[in-house]
Amino acid sequence: HTSSRAVRHSKSTSAYIRNAQRELNGHSAPVVCARWLSADAAVSCSWDHTLIHWNVDSGTQIHQAHAQLRENEKLTSMCLDPTSLSTAVCSATDGVLRQWDMRTGSSSTAASVVHSFTAHEDVISSVSFVGPNQLVSGSDDRTVKVWDLRAYNTPLCTIRCPARVNRIGISPLSNMIAIPMDDKPIRVHDLKGNRLVRFHNKDKAHPILTSACCWSADESVLYSSGYSPHRSVVLRRQTRQKMTPP
Repeated sequence: HTSSRAVRHSKSTSAYIRNAQRELNGHSAPVVCARWLSADAAVSCSWDHTLIHWNVDSGTQIHQAHAQLRENEKLTSMCLDPTSLSTAVCSATDGVLRQWDMRTGSSSTAASVVHSFTAHEDVISSVSFVGPNQLVSGSDDRTVKVWDLRAYNTPLCTIRCPARVNRIGISPLSNMIAIPMDDKPIRVHDLKGNRLVRFHNKDKAHPILTSACCWSADESVLYSSGYSPHRSVVLRRQTRQKMTPP
């Protein structure tokens, strides 16, 4: 929870976060992802190889899970099963996806790994649920894969990309996959791997790389963030009207 103050400029409005209502202290390295479980509970993951389940109201830890990673490996992203918020899946730089049952932990014992499997040949940059037991993961190995956690030996679909994949965005209504990449335009595919739309503009949305994508609630707008030679982070919006079938 944060309070913000809007500062108006001549052409745009920016919001600056000034004061946090609550700080959750427990990780010993940068936190790469945090997700809400409920109005008063959240889960975070960090480069310190841990997931922490928080009571946000009190600022205390309920329990934590520890990933068995080599010292030079790191967790990179996390998602929660929308139909069972006790199930968490984390991606990592070792190419492995790990699934935890957060109900098995306590204040004195770590949550258990239900199973883990090698999903990619390189760093996994992001992972997202698209329904019960179904995941989408993106990687530096230039692929996006759709998985069924009940039969994870072979992906349901593999989308091959021309560059490294960054933090993908899943549309909330129809599960379209927006794929941001290094030095390439954003691509949009369905869960079967079909390319759905392309952008009208010939230029890339971001001059160096697109770091992440996110859809609006009605899927009418796709937001993206990236890097610019003049500004470290740039946010762009692309309406569906400006996209056409491939």
